[in-house]
Amino acid sequence: MKRIIIRPKQACRQAVLFCLAFFLIASSARAFTIVDGYMDKLSYHPGDTALVYLNSSIVIPNWKLYLLDVEGNRKDSVITDLIPQGISNPEPWVNGFGYHVTFAYVIPAHLQSGIYQWENKVFFIVKNPQKNADITIIYPSNTEAAYNEAGGKGLYDFDSPEGRAHTVTFQRPLSTFIINDVRTYCRRFLQWIHSLGGYSFQYIADNDMDDYSEISNSKIIVVPGHSEYWSRNARQNLDSFVNSGKDAMILSGNTMWWQVRYSNDRTRLICYKDKWLDPEPDSLMKTINWPEPSLNYPSLTSTGADFIHGAYGMKPYHGWYGYNILQPGSPLLEGTGLSFHDILSCQSMEYDATLFYGIEPNGDPILDTTSLGFCKIELIGYDWGKSIYFYGPQKSYGTFIAFKKYPTSGNVINVGFTNWCARNGGQGGAGGFGGKDSLKIKTITMNMFNKLLAGENIYSSPKPGCTTVGIEQLTTGKEDLFIFPNPGRGSFHLKGGSLPGDVVQVEIYNTLGSVVFAQDLNKRDAYGFDASSLGDGIYFYLLKNPQGAVGKGKIIIAH
Repeated sequence: MKRIIIRPKQACRQAVLFCLAFFLIASSARAFTIVDGYMDKLSYHPGDTALVYLNSSIVIPNWKLYLLDVEGNRKDSVITDLIPQGISNPEPWVNGFGYHVTFAYVIPAHLQSGIYQWENKVFFIVKNPQKNADITIIYPSNTEAAYNEAGGKGLYDFDSPEGRAHTVTFQRPLSTFIINDVRTYCRRFLQWIHSLGGYSFQYIADNDMDDYSEISNSKIIVVPGHSEYWSRNARQNLDSFVNSGKDAMILSGNTMWWQVRYSNDRTRLICYKDKWLDPEPDSLMKTINWPEPSLNYPSLTSTGADFIHGAYGMKPYHGWYGYNILQPGSPLLEGTGLSFHDILSCQSMEYDATLFYGIEPNGDPILDTTSLGFCKIELIGYDWGKSIYFYGPQKSYGTFIAFKKYPTSGNVINVGFTNWCARNGGQGGAGGFGGKDSLKIKTITMNMFNKLLAGENIYSSPKPGCTTVGIEQLTTGKEDLFIFPNPGRGSFHLKGGSLPGDVVQVEIYNTLGSVVFAQDLNKRDAYGFDASSLGDGIYFYLLKNPQGAVGKGKIIIAH
């Protein structure tokens, strides 16, 4: 009988090869097991039963699947059978993929409110059943659904070869683009706050904002990342929250750009982006840009800054790849060491901007402190960017502001920045939580939390009281003088019981402070003028007679 002698070195080699082969097989199974998946809802309370739909590359019985928190820590596990699944519904971007249920998962009572995931493929939110946390984070789930092209279409032409959809379902997997790119707009921020101690946080999805009870007991609402798609109910609830004396932190850009609706069962997001295509008969509910006059609800009234006045970042005409500081004395900048005209480095894809009356000789914008009608507003910093329009002025702004709408309302801080909460700024740029000034960005964000929760002053020049200075109607001494109709198509008149003299000059300025129209008005023409040559948008007017200025205000032109 022939004996086989295995020498120690050979045995060691064979053992290493066996272990390596086992590791590769196990790693391969783990890497290629879960292809994609989704759940029946975006958010749940503990005790709710969630339906989980998974598609695997191979059949694997009794697979151990781990539930991870936002930092990747294991929080729970299930044993389930995995099978390959295919799309079974027509138009899956609307009707869902139609996968069979893989397993039903009862949300454990021990899970704190937060964002969770199955194998970095399927994400969901656990809400706070008591709804009493100090700080509510609104996850931008509508933006993810809009950009998601899984199944063939999203709400954009660039990722929809056969034309964009008008309705998309939440019951489909997230595409690789969403997981690797869109989610990065707030992932680093969410991981950071998850590690913070001493704060009381709760999380909700965008569509949860339609229910005011989800936020009514909080003190601060935080809007992170790229929160582009808002329903009317969500906006009204945010306004009610702030108007009641509570505060908001908008750590987002391109915020409140599109109005959306939901299907009756709330599994679909609706946004036609064209009022003529949208079959909704109520003009106020058309799913178009919020700044459109027909919606009668400009996002400026909620956020103090918007994308129509903002800019694309990291484009030609960009300024400093970050904010040029104008208010170094702002309490929000404490601990950063920033001085006047220092640059807070943070590259952004898109900026929102507030309104300006003109430009200083040194190039700094002059904040329009009256047109929004807020009782306090402060411009902390700004940047130049490329206008969102391909025509007209090429330069535009991004702004970091804080404001208070009414004497009894809360404060709103709006960084006007899509990449404040991001690790990367896109196109190779460094975002707020990943760039060279990430420590300063985190310090500023902590200052926001701490000062708002403590009810401390957040303005560099606090003033006793707070007087609203709106300008829709302007007093001439006896009766109100104003321009009507407003909004209008371009043909306007002055109206008032006591007009200031026989001749009045009107000057109209664009939002960059340039005069774009001027004309003398007189009594025989009923103080009328035609500015229909101007494009649609928001403008500012100045009324003058030989004795000086007699009024100023804002008009909206919508042809």
